[in-house]
Amino acid sequence: MTNAEKIPDVNTDNFQEIENDVHPNKKRRLWSMTLQDGYSKSEVDLKLDKIESDMHHGFESVNIRFQHLGTEIDRRFEQVDRRFEQVDRRFEQIDERFNKMEQRFDQFQNQIVTMIEQLDQRWEVKLENYFYKQDAERRKEQRIFFRWLIGFGFMLMVTVLANFISLLFK
Repeated sequence: MTNAEKIPDVNTDNFQEIENDVHPNKKRRLWSMTLQDGYSKSEVDLKLDKIESDMHHGFESVNIRFQHLGTEIDRRFEQVDRRFEQVDRRFEQIDERFNKMEQRFDQFQNQIVTMIEQLDQRWEVKLENYFYKQDAERRKEQRIFFRWLIGFGFMLMVTVLANFISLLFK
């Protein structure tokens, strides 16, 4: 204990005197505080020291909590960044798949166009063949018809001549 402290005597309520180097007004205040509240200067100093250390530890714990909160926020932001990167990769994969689908669709479209052109060419060839065959059959039928017509005409003429000759010689 220092000389400037007052120590209460529990049984006699007597206090030791404060050293002379303390200001008289402060002496009276400390004396009146000690008498009224029942605390000595050392007890008040101890309580103030305890409050100061509690505040210091409180600020340290607050600083530690803020640091922990800061690291937690940083960790969460890193997680969010990783998730955004994952989303970006997924979008890139979707873009790649979409591009592949576009390529496949273009290939399919080209195949369809090629098939239609081939069918169109085949159809034209088939139509030409059909009309050529139709024309050839029509010509063949015309020839047969003309032969029959010539034969019928010839028979008719022979019959008319035969009738005419038979009428003349009768």
